[in-house]
Amino acid sequence: MSILIATKMGIAPEIQWVEDLLKILIEGVRIENEVANALEDWSIGNCVGVGYNLLALSKTLFMAEEQRMMLTTAQAPSLQIVV
Repeated sequence: MSILIATKMGIAPEIQWVEDLLKILIEGVRIENEVANALEDWSIGNCVGVGYNLLALSKTLFMAEEQRMMLTTAQAPSLQIVV
């Protein structure tokens, strides 16, 4: 997906970290809430709540990575070697 967006924007795909940063900023609210909930549960000694929120955070991160990988493999551009 990074290459696709870079192509649409007319920029080199080497600037992928900018896109990744923007995605984190835009979609990071859920991650921020899960971290905040885990820390809040930690502060009151709720170990079950900490575990639940850390697992929810892991699920969110793994799902985002899985979606990125699926889009990358589904829309992989063909390479042309010019000599």
